[in-house]
Amino acid sequence: MPAHPRLAPLLLGWLVPPAAPRDRSLLLPNRPARAWRLPMLRPVLALSLVACLVSSSWAQDRLPVPPKSPHVQHAWSLGITEISVDFHAPSVRGREIWGVKVPYDVVWRAGANANTVLTFEHDVSLEGQPVPAGSYGLHMLPGAERFTIILSKNTEGWGSYGYTQEQDLLRAEVTPREAASRERLDYLLDDVSDSGGTLALHWGQVYVPMQVEVDLAAVVLAPVRELAASGGEGPGWQYWFQAADYGRDHGVLASEGLAWIERSIEHATTFTNLWSRSELLADLERVEEAGAAREQALELVTVDELSSLGSRYADRGDLQSAGSIYDMVMQMGSPNWWDYTRIATVRERLGDVDGAKAALEQALTRNPDPVARAEIEASLAHLSEGSTG
Repeated sequence: MPAHPRLAPLLLGWLVPPAAPRDRSLLLPNRPARAWRLPMLRPVLALSLVACLVSSSWAQDRLPVPPKSPHVQHAWSLGITEISVDFHAPSVRGREIWGVKVPYDVVWRAGANANTVLTFEHDVSLEGQPVPAGSYGLHMLPGAERFTIILSKNTEGWGSYGYTQEQDLLRAEVTPREAASRERLDYLLDDVSDSGGTLALHWGQVYVPMQVEVDLAAVVLAPVRELAASGGEGPGWQYWFQAADYGRDHGVLASEGLAWIERSIEHATTFTNLWSRSELLADLERVEEAGAAREQALELVTVDELSSLGSRYADRGDLQSAGSIYDMVMQMGSPNWWDYTRIATVRERLGDVDGAKAALEQALTRNPDPVARAEIEASLAHLSEGSTG
């Protein structure tokens, strides 16, 4: 049945032009005779209209079915950097893929349909080569032994059909490896850390790894450096303290960190930022100033701040410093049972079993909840058994 039956009379009128008069000059007295050919376009236009209407009707009437190569989007985080991949995922469907369906030594779209697109929120490196933040078309040149990874500045193509090498950002060779069979092509991010991971294509029995690295400290501290360069005040003392403390743990020059901690002290003078100042001064071998800053900090200290400092040292793996700070916490006395469990952990790792037991006994006097009490008692029993065994 026609999709739009009411249009039939109108279309018929267009398809069949009116009869031409014998004297064409009577119809178009001021126009050349060839103007009469215009009505002959009517059948073409009408057929085009019919095709559009039928196509629209067909699209509306189609049953939705899963596509052979569905559209997939993945996103992951490396530290605070998001990377994402947008692709269409074909399936094996019993075919021989590598070297046949996907020929060797021919540029391939690394997926199906439109461009596979990689997006990096911040600057990264791919296989050791710098990649500025942005989106890139991903192509590959497959081979039996090696794959060439291609990042193109063009993200709008249909597959690799419009690919040109002139638009390459980089090329890198990687070695594929055999893996468990995967029916549908997918991208994975393996071996993830805050500063890197292995982005991999996996299809069939082939796994193609690409190493992605992020300069984590540069990314984290970029807004701090921009704010410092502009002379802006920043959100408050904690912002500048965190910048200095994070920078000290990640290789930032002590002189730069000291400038940030001075900005923190301008907002507010606290035990935390004064102690950090003493550490940075010591790193710069300004010993007398470091000692004075440490004494000034201890005049303001609370037990909670000391406990927090001990935890920071423990997290860095500096157990000796953590132990020294926790000794002061034991002397001052904390109202929190969890402070003593942290002290016990550090003392046990330092080989001081008796000190660990003493800390756990103090934890039991700080009214832990029933679950925590049971865990503390179990830890205490374990230490007691170990010391008598």
